[in-house]
Amino acid sequence: MKLMLEESIIAASLSGRRMSGPKRGIADKYSRGNFVEKSILELMLTYPETVATVHNEIGVELFSDEANQTIARMIFEEFEKEGKLDVGRLVEEIDEPELKKEILSLALAEGKYENASEDIKDCIRGIKVAHKKRRLNELSGEIQKMKSGDERLETFMLEMQKITKELHNVT
Repeated sequence: MKLMLEESIIAASLSGRRMSGPKRGIADKYSRGNFVEKSILELMLTYPETVATVHNEIGVELFSDEANQTIARMIFEEFEKEGKLDVGRLVEEIDEPELKKEILSLALAEGKYENASEDIKDCIRGIKVAHKKRRLNELSGEIQKMKSGDERLETFMLEMQKITKELHNVT
């Protein structure tokens, strides 16, 4: 199988650094994505045995970045269909060159993580916390738009209280 990666990407990955510079397409969307999301995708692609844990703990809707959601969805679908993740087979099924390149680049993170099972737990926790914080911001924005006496105010305040309590239990 031909990797379709530039030598500079492979060299950077092997030396433990990430590529910088101009990016296009999904890679550009991805570069603005959440560090924790990128880390969990790297971990799943590099250590396929971690996919089951991630799949059981979080869904793609918890990923804030659309490109990250796309990659996570593909990983989860491959896992559901085959019972395991085969990165080679996953990549072969992708027609979009930028997406294929991004997944292969993420899959080259081997050696970057010392304890994959602990790192996965940390990333899952990080994604859950980030999702709850985004929801708190959404609720706060909705509450600020409400007029006095709006019946939804109490419901939104109760949800904010519940999420805040959950955040204290997660961190």
